[in-house]
Amino acid sequence: MSESRDRFSELYRPVGTVILLVIIIILLLQANRAPAPVAAPTPTIPAPTVAVPTVAPPPVAPPTAAPIALPKLNVLAAADFTADGVKLSGTGQPGETIEVWDGATRVGVVKVGTDGAWSLAGKLAEGPHKLVARTVDAAGKTLNEAPPLDITVPKPIALPKLNLPAAADFTLAGAKLSGTGQPGATVEVWEGATKVGTATVGADGAWSLTTKVADGARKLTVRTVDAAGKTLNEAPAVDVTVPKIVAQPKINAPAPADFTADGVKLAGTGQPGETVEVWDGVNKLGTVKVGADGTWALTGKLAEGSHKMLARTVDAAGITLNWSPLVDVVVPKAVALPKLNVPAAADFSTAGAKLGGTGQPGAIIEVWDGATRVMTATVGADGTWSGVGKLAEGAHKLAVRTVDAAGKTLNEAPAVDITVPKAPTPTPTTDLAAAGQAYIVKPEDWLSRLAQTFYGDTRLYTLIIDGTNAKAAVDPTFIKIANPDRIEPGQKLWIPARPAGS
Repeated sequence: MSESRDRFSELYRPVGTVILLVIIIILLLQANRAPAPVAAPTPTIPAPTVAVPTVAPPPVAPPTAAPIALPKLNVLAAADFTADGVKLSGTGQPGETIEVWDGATRVGVVKVGTDGAWSLAGKLAEGPHKLVARTVDAAGKTLNEAPPLDITVPKPIALPKLNLPAAADFTLAGAKLSGTGQPGATVEVWEGATKVGTATVGADGAWSLTTKVADGARKLTVRTVDAAGKTLNEAPAVDVTVPKIVAQPKINAPAPADFTADGVKLAGTGQPGETVEVWDGVNKLGTVKVGADGTWALTGKLAEGSHKMLARTVDAAGITLNWSPLVDVVVPKAVALPKLNVPAAADFSTAGAKLGGTGQPGAIIEVWDGATRVMTATVGADGTWSGVGKLAEGAHKLAVRTVDAAGKTLNEAPAVDITVPKAPTPTPTTDLAAAGQAYIVKPEDWLSRLAQTFYGDTRLYTLIIDGTNAKAAVDPTFIKIANPDRIEPGQKLWIPARPAGS
């Protein structure tokens, strides 16, 4: 019996163990469920207790901080070296603090902007430097550092200066600009992106140049540049107002003919299209526009005597843009305008045309046929003058002028149109000498008057000339007439009989 029980235990012990493990698994699966009614336990064979190992959860790593961008120091340009220091710039983590170090010396501290850029000005001595940009935290602890940047600070160059130009510095040739700078250095003047001019600073530290600058408000800057044209430094901009520049007007000195009964004719030159005012001291004589050819003219009333004349170019508001030098004008005593009477038919003869008229008593008058002077006469006390002038057959335009002792024109009358008729054909000399009468010249005789007396036609005075010359050829008591305008009292003439049909 005992032996059978041992065999039974050996046979069913493994089965019990398996049953026990199944029960444990079921209990673990239903651990979170509501407890169900449990039936009365069925007696089972006790099984050995098995331990269930407990598995620990894996450790959780702390979150990793985002990396901070490495700061950067930009390479410096020549323009970054100024008298105020060296302009340093670069990039970094927005919002972070950047320190720039020159070896063991901190040059400056700056916050990186939201665009990731930063800049600061620091003082650095002339010579080589090794600069480093570091990102630091609030305690000044370095978070990261850029590679060092080697720079060389050049010898300081004096900042150039542009003087404010004076009104006299603006001329038709351009604007005269001047200032100061580093002796021997090259300076450039700029208007925005346009280079206005270049100059070299003299040993005295001054420079100047003349250049074209458009009129109006201008903002000019001056820079010091090296031989390659690179900017070394630049002065602050200077506001310059360039006035409108026009050619200087001019007044011509009036000629004697410019003084007339209507006034004085004044003329000159100026800027085409501009307005010129002519002044006699504080009195404005007149206003005129300059023509496209650059000339102007006007006639103004001036009293007899000395005057100081000035021409001004003015704008629409009457503001003076330029002015001429003073011109001294002396208005002579008024001289009566001469007059030329239209000759009558009887005034034309082979000796010439008898011309006459009126003028200033005692004045000298000249009669001109275009560019040819026909005759000269002196006005008598009664204000009349007369004379004979040689004029070819046909149409003529005669002008009469009053002149001074030197022959300068004082005034001139309008031209008069006259027509010289065809002269009658003279009778042959032999016939003229055959019949006639001798005549002794009396004071105030002249050939045309004698022709009128003996023939009733002044144009036949040539008969007397030809008859007298024919007689003189055989009779020495007659003197040959060489000049028809000149016969002398006491001279013996031969008055031929008037030929038939003449």
